[in-house]
Amino acid sequence: EPVKGCQDPSTGQSNCPLAFFAGPQGTVKRVTEFQKYIEPFVVHNRGWQVLSDMSTGFARKTALVAVEANARIVFSVQTTQQEIRYLHLMTVKSNAEPWNTGKARFRLAILPPHVKTNTNNQAERDKQAQETSFEIEANHHNDVDEKEAHVTYHFSLDFDQHKAPVGSDVMLSVELVEGTAFKVLGLMLCS
Repeated sequence: EPVKGCQDPSTGQSNCPLAFFAGPQGTVKRVTEFQKYIEPFVVHNRGWQVLSDMSTGFARKTALVAVEANARIVFSVQTTQQEIRYLHLMTVKSNAEPWNTGKARFRLAILPPHVKTNTNNQAERDKQAQETSFEIEANHHNDVDEKEAHVTYHFSLDFDQHKAPVGSDVMLSVELVEGTAFKVLGLMLCS
C-alpha cells in the first residue's frame, strides 16, 4: 500500500516505492509493522535490527539500528514502476554513547533497463551500474552546553541527470564503517 504523503494527488499512486518514517507520527509506528514493511526490500542483513526505544517515556522511538560493528543491510527495488530521482534520509546525530562514534556509508547502485536486458554477465552488469556513495557521521557537536543531545539529521540527494529510469533495479547498501551503533529513522527513494 502506498505510504501516506508519498502519493501523486493526480493518480493516487506512490511516488516512493521504498519509503518509511519511524515513530509515533510516522508511517511505521511499531517494530512488527516496520519489520513487515521492509522485509520484501531487504536482500541482505547482518547486524541491523528494528528496535523501539521507550527510554523517553510514551514517545516511542522506533528505528532501524545498527547494533554491531561492520553491520550491513542492503535494500533492493526491482524493476521500478516510475523513475527514481531522490533519496531522502533521516538519521540520529548525538553527543552520547554509543551513537556519537557511529559513521555509516550509504551506497546507491542503479542498473538501468538497457543494461539489464543487454548484459547477461553479472560482473559486466555490476561494472555498468551507476553508483554513488557518501558517509554520514552520527556525532552531534553541542556547542551550547554539555547536556546530552540527540537531533534528527535530514539528508537529501538529487540524482538529477543520473536518475533511475522506469524499469531499473535500484540497490541501497547501508554499512556501519565506524563505531558500533547508528540509527536510521526514515528513508525514501522517490520520483
